[in-house]
Amino acid sequence: MNTFEAVPMLIILDKTKTKSKYLSFESSFLKDKELKKTIDLIIWIFENANPSDENFYMSYRQIKEKLNISEMTFFRWLKILLKKEFLKKIDTNLYKINKNFIGVSLFQNIPNIG
Repeated sequence: MNTFEAVPMLIILDKTKTKSKYLSFESSFLKDKELKKTIDLIIWIFENANPSDENFYMSYRQIKEKLNISEMTFFRWLKILLKKEFLKKIDTNLYKINKNFIGVSLFQNIPNIG
């Protein structure tokens, strides 16, 4: 394994003088060819989920312009996230993030990497 594969990818979701929010993708996530395709949708999910219970509403119409994806792509990505158990469908357009999903982590401060 080369060193680069062991280092997670870190994405800044929100950074202000008073707070920071980061999303980390571990190498196990990035090696999964199906999950890797869904990164843009996962970022949108973490930007829009309710931080207290990680529930959120999501529909194609709601995010089509933000992500610039087709309806077919949206539903293909959603199917992957449900199959891999990253998301659980609660009701029509209401989803919950699996807090125990291994490979993606949300940090409120800069994580110590390395």
